[in-house]
Amino acid sequence: MLREKNGGFMKSSFLGCIVLLSAAALAQQSKSPAADVLRAMLAGREKSTVAAFEEMPADKYGYKPTADQMTFGHLAAHIISSNYTFCSNVGDVAKPKVEEVKDTDAKDKLVAAMKASFEFCTRRWQKPMIPR
Repeated sequence: MLREKNGGFMKSSFLGCIVLLSAAALAQQSKSPAADVLRAMLAGREKSTVAAFEEMPADKYGYKPTADQMTFGHLAAHIISSNYTFCSNVGDVAKPKVEEVKDTDAKDKLVAAMKASFEFCTRRWQKPMIPR
């Protein structure tokens, strides 16, 4: 019984070491590992966030879970504004001049603006980022 546990422990430890060494080797090859992580995170966030806002029916964009929380439309406008602010600051570029969306705008307009904000981030982060 003890031998099985130790054998399993050894195998998982060995695999863990291989994963860590592989990650370390990849990190050394990149000029900006932090930017690489941000790029990977961005792709997943974009996919799931846009899908959620596309899935929500247009007549529910005024929905608030409680009186103190923001509406779904307000959350969309907040994410859009935050994307432009965060990505321009991290990428050290000027925030682009875009039409500001309102939480009362139609679903199609909010979803299109959200996609555009993620595209801005993706385009900016395709270039190498150099720390200040």
